[in-house]
Amino acid sequence: MEDNWLKQQDEPLFGDLLWSKPERKSARGKLLIIGGHLHGFERAAAAFVNAVEAGAGEVKVVLPDKLKPVLADSLETAVFTASTNSGTLAKDSHDELMAFAEWADAVLLVQPGDNSETSLAITRFISHNTKPLIIGDDVLSVIKHDMTSLLKPPLTMALSIGGLQTLLKGLGSEYSLRHDMGLRPLVLALAGEEKLEHFGIATVCGPDVVTAAGGRAVTTRRDKQPDLSALAAWLAVWWMWQPNKQLEALATAAFEF
Repeated sequence: MEDNWLKQQDEPLFGDLLWSKPERKSARGKLLIIGGHLHGFERAAAAFVNAVEAGAGEVKVVLPDKLKPVLADSLETAVFTASTNSGTLAKDSHDELMAFAEWADAVLLVQPGDNSETSLAITRFISHNTKPLIIGDDVLSVIKHDMTSLLKPPLTMALSIGGLQTLLKGLGSEYSLRHDMGLRPLVLALAGEEKLEHFGIATVCGPDVVTAAGGRAVTTRRDKQPDLSALAAWLAVWWMWQPNKQLEALATAAFEF
């Protein structure tokens, strides 16, 4: 199992991906970010900033329309769709979300808010989406009761240790994770769990970013503990550029972040 654990620190493991990074903006892909709500949109906004910094060609952010008076002038690429009375995505937003997803090369779902109608909207979107999809803890918590039917490739999950434990439990895994378990057992669990082989996984353990896919894992040592929610945007951009090299793309994103 140790053979499935690769490490990068001072040099990227997959330098060819850096050399093949798209130079022309028109070739850098279109990323759709969906999320935010009336009482919290900072992670959706940060995802936009990080996606632009990572080099995405175009980034569009879909927000509930109750945020329009707040963000219409400050987030120029924002578009707005139907919202609930509490300012989260409404179930009536589905057709627009699917149309925006058709425009995109990849989709990042973030910060949906805690509302039963929004849960239905997110669940319905994921069930119909066919584009590479990136989700985090907040989305996983919304769909955790339906995860066995909703979680399907192409999918990358940027999760905390707690989120990973929720995921493994929901998938019926025998692996159990703890916040204090250390890097080695975490890596071996992510590389060894067959139920995760068809997904991309990213998590943070101290100063290390752990990325895994296809039964292999890569650890990337950073100078300080990375912010997982900001990293998710970089993962989305690099995977969008290399959709057929999931592990390599995620590991390179972790190196470049």
